[in-house]
Amino acid sequence: GSDEDIYTERNKLGELLVPKILGAIDGDLDNTVFSFIPNTAEVAYFGMLEGLESHFNRQKAALLFEKGNRLNQEEIERILSKRVRSEKVAI
Repeated sequence: GSDEDIYTERNKLGELLVPKILGAIDGDLDNTVFSFIPNTAEVAYFGMLEGLESHFNRQKAALLFEKGNRLNQEEIERILSKRVRSEKVAI
């Protein structure tokens, strides 16, 4: 699986899984850790993470917009520091 087209396809596959994954976890990215067992699914896993990060960034932007100037520096930093949690499982 080193062909560029296959890489792009697998990456997109992971990204396309994001809506179903978010539904399965009720959108709770704060209490969810994503992982995978290394194999050829790794590219799809990274595509999924990219899609989740994009979703999370849109959520953060909406929250910042909604709260506007009612947030202090610490609250803004807390919102911006949130990341999708992921781990690589070694077997």
